Amino acid sequence: MKSIFSLINGIIIFFMVIVSADKNNWWKNSILYEIFIRSFKDSDGDGIGDLNGIRMKLDYFHELKIDSLYLTPFYKSSLFDMGYAIINYTEIHSSLGSMEDFENLIREMEYTGMKMIIDFVINHCSDENEWFQKSIDKIKPYDEYFIWKNAKGFNKDGKPIPPNNWKSVFGGSAWQWNFKRKQFYFHQFGRKQPDFNLRNVNVKNEIKKIIEFWIEKGVHGFRIDAPQFFFEDEQFRDEPLKNPRKQNTRDITWFDLIHIYTFEQKEIYEFIHELRLFTDQFNKKNSGIER
Repeated sequence: MKSIFSLINGIIIFFMVIVSADKNNWWKNSILYEIFIRSFKDSDGDGIGDLNGIRMKLDYFHELKIDSLYLTPFYKSSLFDMGYAIINYTEIHSSLGSMEDFENLIREMEYTGMKMIIDFVINHCSDENEWFQKSIDKIKPYDEYFIWKNAKGFNKDGKPIPPNNWKSVFGGSAWQWNFKRKQFYFHQFGRKQPDFNLRNVNVKNEIKKIIEFWIEKGVHGFRIDAPQFFFEDEQFRDEPLKNPRKQNTRDITWFDLIHIYTFEQKEIYEFIHELRLFTDQFNKKNSGIER
């Protein structure tokens, strides 16, 4: 197993955990082919690419000498943000196939010696996720699975004021008011993508269970999305403006702020190290399993 960092468009860094008992470290020289499943190969004529479509093209990849496939999210999702708002991390989205289809795909890939890497979104989930719905209702331990804050106050129209000036990468405030819980929840990206509270031990354990689930299904690695957004300042301080003259304008965006409190916090490295140890321990415990 190794950790790989890469920069995408100057903003999104991803972290890849490779699970392998292969002493030749296949991932160092692997030719990796990324597949956005919905636009790849449609096997059943519904106009949407699917897992069986990938399986039908394995000979094609073999001819191209592709030895590793990286699959973008195929989990049950709201399809907001192209599948990066996940409702259930251990369920296949019905339009892409079934768990049986996934198992058949990975079985045939292993038969030909190909490896599979899957996308894994840790920073946030869908607002339709069961954990988030339970968090709204303050059902323990889910009440602390996400980042909730009281309103800073209320304006003259009675509308709640966000806790600070943090902005969403997708535009607007990074805080969304929930009328049922009567608090704001934090989202670095879309309002339908609430951020996990990754300082919470229960959340970390949930993430490890998901990793273990897919390793046992036979995947060889994980592409972990946007780790530099994992943690935020615990004091929730306002971020400084790049241009102080914009202080009183309403058109401030994520790009107008200096992200000293919401980006690349030191805990990121500690958490990645924790994942490193977890995957190493899993390999040691299952040393007889070839991946």
